[in-house]
Amino acid sequence: MKLIRVIKSSNQYRYHATSEKALPFIEDNGLQPHEGQFGKAVYFASSEEDALGWAEETTGGDSLLRVKLSDLMTLDYQDFPDQGYTDQVVPSYMIELKATDGKWYPLKG
Repeated sequence: MKLIRVIKSSNQYRYHATSEKALPFIEDNGLQPHEGQFGKAVYFASSEEDALGWAEETTGGDSLLRVKLSDLMTLDYQDFPDQGYTDQVVPSYMIELKATDGKWYPLKG
């Protein structure tokens, strides 16, 4: 999936990049915690650019997801300037996917 526009950062959303082949699993099961820098968790970036950069270094994912920060805060989310994480499953109904037209759409629906 080719992204048209990348924004630098957002105070309202946090971003997670993944592979396109992982999307059906995430749609059915949400984002599941995996081993990372601070242990087993789901990790997010404060910008689209950072999420894609970290994914390029690790999984090679190019599908961009976002979740409202206010929703993440209901999941014991730990937020830092460049990244954040939760050790809980992020339900798919909270997740949006960026489409090739540059617009965001609910992942599940």
